[in-house]
Amino acid sequence: MKRKKYILSLIILGFSIVIGIFIVTSLSSKNKLQAQEIQPTRAITDNIFQSIGIIVPGEKNRRLEQEDYLENGSEIKATMTFKFTNKDYKVGDTFETTLPEGFAYTKVFEGTLSDTAAYRIDPVTRKLSLTMIKDVQSAEYNLDLVTSIKFNSKLNSKQTMSFETQTPKNYIFHLYDKETGSTYSYGKTFDKDKNETKLMPVSGGAYAAVDVNYAHADLSKHNLEVSFSKQLIPSYWSDGYVKASQDIESFQFYTYETMIDGTRIGEKKELKVNEDFIMIEKSDWQSRLKFKEKFHGALEVSGGEVTFDYTGFNPISNGKSGSLSSGTGFNVYIGKDNNELISLRRFAVNFYVVALGYLGLGTIVADDNVKAQEAIVKTPIYINGTNQQLKKGDTFTLTNDKEPALVAIDTKLSRENKVTFNANGSIVEGSKKAVSNWKISNDTFGKVTLTYLGEDTTDTFGLDIYTGIDDTVTPPFSSKYILSGNGYETSGTTTFKGQGNNVKRGAFNTAKNSINWTITINSLYQKITKLTDTFGDGVKAGTLKNLKITSVEFGKSGAIKELIEGIDYELLDSSNAFEIKFLKEVKEKLTITYETGVDLLTIAPTNLRATNTITPKLAISSSIEKEFPTVGVASIPAYLFTNSPFILGKNDVSSRTEKINEQPVNQIKLLINPSGADLNNNEIVIKYKGLDVSILGEKFTVNTVKQFSITNYAQLLPGEEITSDSEEYPEINIEEDQIRVKSKKLTQAIIVSFTMGKNNYYNAAGESARLSQTSDNFAPTNTTSQRLYFNNSLSKRFTLKTSKEYVNIAEGTLTVAKNNGFPLIKGTKIDLANINPVNNSRELSSLREVTDSDGNPLPVSTISVSGGSYSAWAITINDEQLKNGLIVKLNWDFNTSGTKSYSGGSSSHPYINYGGSTSTQSYTNVVWTGKFDIDNSGAGGGGNLIFKDMLINMVDSVTNKPLAGATYEIIDKDGNVKNTLTSNAKGEILLKEYVVTNYTLKEINPPDGYLSNEEYNDSGKEITLTSTGENKLTIPYVKEGKIIVHFAYQDGTAIETIDPITIKGGNGSTVNLKEQKAVTDQLEQMNAVNSDYRFINFDPGKIQGSDEALVFPYESETVYYKYEGLLSLKVPELLTFETGFVTPFKQMLSYDNIEDFEVALRDNRQVTTSTTTKPSKTRGNIRLNAFLSKEFTTQGNKVLKNARLIYRNNATDIVLNGAGGELVNNKQDANDKTKKDFTFILDTAESKNQGFKLEVPAKGTLADEYTGEVTWEIVQEP
Repeated sequence: MKRKKYILSLIILGFSIVIGIFIVTSLSSKNKLQAQEIQPTRAITDNIFQSIGIIVPGEKNRRLEQEDYLENGSEIKATMTFKFTNKDYKVGDTFETTLPEGFAYTKVFEGTLSDTAAYRIDPVTRKLSLTMIKDVQSAEYNLDLVTSIKFNSKLNSKQTMSFETQTPKNYIFHLYDKETGSTYSYGKTFDKDKNETKLMPVSGGAYAAVDVNYAHADLSKHNLEVSFSKQLIPSYWSDGYVKASQDIESFQFYTYETMIDGTRIGEKKELKVNEDFIMIEKSDWQSRLKFKEKFHGALEVSGGEVTFDYTGFNPISNGKSGSLSSGTGFNVYIGKDNNELISLRRFAVNFYVVALGYLGLGTIVADDNVKAQEAIVKTPIYINGTNQQLKKGDTFTLTNDKEPALVAIDTKLSRENKVTFNANGSIVEGSKKAVSNWKISNDTFGKVTLTYLGEDTTDTFGLDIYTGIDDTVTPPFSSKYILSGNGYETSGTTTFKGQGNNVKRGAFNTAKNSINWTITINSLYQKITKLTDTFGDGVKAGTLKNLKITSVEFGKSGAIKELIEGIDYELLDSSNAFEIKFLKEVKEKLTITYETGVDLLTIAPTNLRATNTITPKLAISSSIEKEFPTVGVASIPAYLFTNSPFILGKNDVSSRTEKINEQPVNQIKLLINPSGADLNNNEIVIKYKGLDVSILGEKFTVNTVKQFSITNYAQLLPGEEITSDSEEYPEINIEEDQIRVKSKKLTQAIIVSFTMGKNNYYNAAGESARLSQTSDNFAPTNTTSQRLYFNNSLSKRFTLKTSKEYVNIAEGTLTVAKNNGFPLIKGTKIDLANINPVNNSRELSSLREVTDSDGNPLPVSTISVSGGSYSAWAITINDEQLKNGLIVKLNWDFNTSGTKSYSGGSSSHPYINYGGSTSTQSYTNVVWTGKFDIDNSGAGGGGNLIFKDMLINMVDSVTNKPLAGATYEIIDKDGNVKNTLTSNAKGEILLKEYVVTNYTLKEINPPDGYLSNEEYNDSGKEITLTSTGENKLTIPYVKEGKIIVHFAYQDGTAIETIDPITIKGGNGSTVNLKEQKAVTDQLEQMNAVNSDYRFINFDPGKIQGSDEALVFPYESETVYYKYEGLLSLKVPELLTFETGFVTPFKQMLSYDNIEDFEVALRDNRQVTTSTTTKPSKTRGNIRLNAFLSKEFTTQGNKVLKNARLIYRNNATDIVLNGAGGELVNNKQDANDKTKKDFTFILDTAESKNQGFKLEVPAKGTLADEYTGEVTWEIVQEP
């Protein structure tokens, strides 16, 4: 039998599903409440005006009674109630009432009351109308009227306001204008003969008439309280008082009518105590006047008398005067309490007193004889001021209060004198001389005794003695002095200043590692009997040396001498203490200095202090000696314990930086191991971020220390050089902004020297270098710092002079020199000129010229100008690449003619400091000054420039909204760019102070989101500034509209593989999308894949028109090309089976294609469902069925009868004859719902027992080639 091949042809059948799209449009609207005028239809004759109440909000909502007081013009709130029941009022029915005069409204008041009535108040007719805006039977309305009550001030203070309520209500107001004058009435003072006097009078009063009830309160109801002074103490005195007695009945009381402004009307009526009012005594300084009947009238008070009693007045008799004031107040309060004041009036008399007593103390203060820091005062004493008998032997005691600590200074500078008094009681000092009639002694500690040695007398004595207070009281201290004797006592106060009487201080000597002690003792100038000194912690035993003692006498010219050992004193020195025994009497103040060593082992590292105690013994009196232990402290440097390193720079705060080859430098010394300890693995890191420096030549020198200092570069001297082959030579590494110094072994202090050089000549910033240290021998030290300076000047000059062409203009030229290609620092500020007179000049920004030092033009924006008015004119550099110097030419005009002067020259630059923030460094000043003349008259022989401003506004062409961000060049007639300006937030570009002429305005950039203005964008457009015109220009800009083109599924969901296309154009213009290449390219791509997508329609969204004529929106809108995503299937065109044979037996033929039988399925349906997309149109599960749609036949149409096409899937045979069967059931990938390409291999050449099979029956088969047809069916599932 001839072998034959059977060919199976397959046909792909496609299905399309149409989904209807439903667009639902909802409309919403809001109700608008519109005011509607209701015309009155009939009058309401019933009186529905039920009541009215008035409160004063500014007086804690005080409710006004029907008769009450009120300040004229007060704001009030009137609440009017309208009420009716069981009526049948219709829309338009109106009730009217006339309001009384007094309400201060000037415009119509109108509004609604609930939703049934409206009100209206006419200020002319005073008519209040209530109109129904709905039919209503019963209602209650409350109308709150906030206004003020104000009457003409020339009317009677009593006014009535009547209201037409159901029961008529009359308000009676007693009105007054706000008080603006003084509340005080000053009277006179008299001696016992009724002569006027201001010195210690016996009485006072005779006050002018004053209305104490100007507020017209009801004095039968409210509290009229009278208060008066009882005890009067002179100002700045602490004791001694004058007693005052006020007779209230000595006042005269009257009443009368007044105008609102207080002017009296008609005759006065006298009021009598106990007839019209009564007096109720509340205390010895307070009384209440209560009227028997209602009283709102004026209450005029005049006359009055107060008497003064000096019985208890016997204070300090130093003749000083003191001022006194005796007052009587008439205050009106609300109700019976004194909480809320209605009105007040004060009556007062002023006088002064002189204190005359037996004993007295003058002003106790230090004078010229008291040296600085001494707690001593000159003490003026007065005895027998009242000229009684002073007897020989009388004694007086002077001490201080609390703990007595007072001593007198034994000095020849004490003085005595006789004292008299003038007619005013003031002291008249006699001639002062050395003390001879008095003995001054410190008989007991803390008390000074004054003993009279002269003959009996009635004279008054004055003594000036010097007293001090010992160290039991710490100055500054306010002390009370008490002088007593012969049964009298007086007192005074003083404040001691200065330091203690015994002071000891220690100072660590860095160079010698020792302590210099300085002691001041006996500042009280008492007798010194012994002096001991005991070493404390930190003071090395047996190291006393260089002892020196100097004495000084009391007084500003006190003699000074150095005490000599063996003549003046004897020194007894032991290991931990020494004693000084004086060989002569010593009453002077002593200064003692000496030196000791340091004992670190006895110092606590927590306080780092050495202590030393000196104890002088003073003979306060012949029988009393007292010791005053005084501790001295010396701070010991922490580095002796922490061994901290120090860094010092040669440049200091006041010097100018050193330069090497014009590079600013600072020579540095790093001191390591200052305590000279044995160190292992010591590492120091010097961080100098913020200095912007390099290490010159990366060169370092290491030396021993010859002379020691941790604060002074010049005093830290290097010794022998340590070479690199020494084991104590450190390893030094330069890293970014830091240096690392490592020492494996170190047994001595060393100095590492190097030089820092600025990376930019113009950088003058000083910053702190931070040091940290670690070591095997010491705990890591906290970071320390030392500021390193690079003070430098900016090479610049400036001149300001009258213009050669225009006598009303001054021309200024600033020149900044270049330096070795270093760039000037951006942000550098240079003060050009403080111009005098101030606030007289104006810089003409349009005339600015900026070049480099070779004259090459630079943009004007390279600099900015600030200042003027009352501050200096200055420029700031805005460029960071100015390596070739800078020349700036500026021009000024002036408000006035005349000679002007100027000065300037200071400058500074910004820099980034160690912490990363911006700081400012000043350059060393270069000062310039000058003068020039300005002539604004036009008659000076020169011309005058005319300047004008032009305002250019950038606006939206549709909304006229101002537009920021439009950038323009202003070009002069010579083609030079005068300025480049950008419109501000108001859309404005201001051409400030430009010369009147023509300019070209050229657009550089339009506002963001707007199209370029073609009128200005190429070569620009000429504009003209005129001297008389408005000089305003408006440039419109068309908003750049956007149309965003989406290629989408039916419901507008974007096809995920296609990016939207944005088309831009001027809003209002028209575009054809089919002429836009990006759109047409995408449309062509979609047409090329018509098996994947089927075009449905174009949706313009909110834009009117078709895709061939769309109008650009103002902002942006979206349009859609909508497609239906399809399922597509690709299968091999031929399925070949192996050759069969004509045989009486049934046979099973297998797949015989050379290639695998691969089915490719693409699912382009929409990924997600929506209200307009059916589930079957969205990407989901897919089943693929196949069936034999045409029997196997030969070309001669002979049918292969009873043949069966089978697909064998494992042990299951699917017969494809007839209805066929399911070959693929694909489930959507839950992790990738957007996946759309799937492939399935249904059969392979190697597979013999699986896949496609053809069952050929046993009989009836002819030898021939048979061809059949299979139909594939896609079943879509959601």
